[in-house]
Amino acid sequence: MLIYRFWLYMAFYSAAVALMGTFISALAGNTVDFMKMMFPGFLGGLGLWNWLHKAEEPLWRNSGIGWPERLGTTFVLLPGLALLAWCWLEGRISPELGGGIGAAIVGGLLLFHVWLLLQAQERSPLDVRQLEADGFFQHFGARAVLKGAWLNCQKGEIVALLGRNGSGKSTLLQRIYGLMVPESGNVRIDQLWVAKPWRIDGLMAFLPQQGYLPREWSVKHALRWGSPYADVREQLCQDPIIARVLRQRIGQLSTGERRYLELHLLLARQPAFLLLDEPFAGVDPLHREFLRKSLIAARATCGIVLTDHAWHEVMQVATRMILLRGGQCETVEDWAALMRLGYLPSTADLTLQE
Repeated sequence: MLIYRFWLYMAFYSAAVALMGTFISALAGNTVDFMKMMFPGFLGGLGLWNWLHKAEEPLWRNSGIGWPERLGTTFVLLPGLALLAWCWLEGRISPELGGGIGAAIVGGLLLFHVWLLLQAQERSPLDVRQLEADGFFQHFGARAVLKGAWLNCQKGEIVALLGRNGSGKSTLLQRIYGLMVPESGNVRIDQLWVAKPWRIDGLMAFLPQQGYLPREWSVKHALRWGSPYADVREQLCQDPIIARVLRQRIGQLSTGERRYLELHLLLARQPAFLLLDEPFAGVDPLHREFLRKSLIAARATCGIVLTDHAWHEVMQVATRMILLRGGQCETVEDWAALMRLGYLPSTADLTLQE
């Protein structure tokens, strides 16, 4: 993860410096030779940044890259280089001195970002207790999927968000996490409004229904990317299930192995709240048992919201249930109530509740 984010910044800075150099050379009259040298660097740096930032956007959203780490780019790098360009064109400094100062600015910012990343690795989990989301409305064409939907969760809880296919469960989780902008809705953490929770490192993690790890990645690469803490990464490597697939690629894993790996990579980031979209879907009974144990253990450090139709598994881990139907949410006191409300068939076997 540290290497990934370092190269993200390096690519952006190289593109910015090359573009500034091209602009300066054009003003100074050395357009041909200097632009031949700098413009390919601009295109290469911009292309690398675009690949890291866009092609792996789901990874980037879960990586915790936040605004504090970009303030240097906005308020120091570009204005500083612009000032150097003006001084150079006015003859106030020599090209050698200007180049040295520019390199010092870029180098200092890179060291500053590395320091921020190292600080983040030592950061303890956020001391927050409650997630509240309400007032969510969403239409797809003429169809209203969410009509004032709400959700809340506290640390130590596993809240089951239940509902039929197409009821809007995934839509609600995606809007809460910030993957998509809702028509309306508010997310509050300890009664403080948060616009895009994914931007706050350590606040929230999201497991999408389709997964998020690229199939061509190796498991070892996924562990390096997703485990910012060395001791946690070592623990993951020693996990019996993960250890036996270390040499494989993500695309070679079974559904159960991939979901187990993805869940534990998110837990390794120690989020305050974890949103899971159908974590048991397509998973065999043995790996479902492993996932259940992991979720129950994770309750000690975070609040969990999950959706899934594997209600036998949900029954064994959920501490509270919310039913989403008709675009609105309602609290459900017990599993028998789900029969009365039409979510479970009347013939459902509830003996696992004991």
